[in-house]
Amino acid sequence: AFDAIRATIDLGGTAAMDIPAVVDLVYAKVEEDDISIGNATDSAADDTNLLGVNIGTKFDRGEAEAYFFAKKDNSVAVLNLATKAQANTLGVRGSFAPVDGSDVWSELAYQWGNRITSAITYDAEGAPGDDYQAWALNLGADYTATDVAWSPTVGGEWVYFSGDNGTQGGTGTGIGGWDGMY
Repeated sequence: AFDAIRATIDLGGTAAMDIPAVVDLVYAKVEEDDISIGNATDSAADDTNLLGVNIGTKFDRGEAEAYFFAKKDNSVAVLNLATKAQANTLGVRGSFAPVDGSDVWSELAYQWGNRITSAITYDAEGAPGDDYQAWALNLGADYTATDVAWSPTVGGEWVYFSGDNGTQGGTGTGIGGWDGMY
């Protein structure tokens, strides 16, 4: 469990909007530690926070969303890094039902930031604070036979996560992964 707050703003009734739109604002204190960092007396100096915004709309046979989330992990500050660990994610997602009983969806997201890890030294993916970037793609579809008593469903989904294979710090290692956040 963690402390969180969410505000939902329904823009569908405004005169400027011709389509129903909902904005969700999210803040969460995902991890709250109390580690003294140097001479710092601020107990929040090593916490992990999540901040995000999601804008979504629904239409006749589907929905669409765009979002941005940022995770800032201050716990690696104990490593005295000049750069704090942070993961930023920008993405779009949509789904629709072209015919009754069907569902088709896709999501595309880009992530960038500074690597979040508690490892003090380089490993196969680099070191804490190293720059990284990654992509995520999700495509899927399913169909439920609505005219059959037991309603069989057939479907498929393909998910892809990339990572940056470049060199970091001249070591020949790269940041190779997507941060799943939460």
